[in-house]
Amino acid sequence: MKFFVVKGRGQFPIDMLRYDEAYPRTESDSWKIEAANKREIKEWEISLCTTTRLGPTVDRWSSFLVTVTEIDGVSTQQGA
Repeated sequence: MKFFVVKGRGQFPIDMLRYDEAYPRTESDSWKIEAANKREIKEWEISLCTTTRLGPTVDRWSSFLVTVTEIDGVSTQQGA
């Protein structure tokens, strides 16, 4: 299992959960996804889990203007 964190603005790209075979890590993360899609929050940072060895697909998340900021506790940001 891999854990990763995504950060973005606006609606959450729900189809990415299917694509990466991912799901919210906590109940709070589920709430954030719902709130983002109801436009109750503008910016979000959400922890997800995946059981696929290939995920997360960082470039595909990026195509939705979403940044994968962390994978298994390791920052993906340069200089971090």
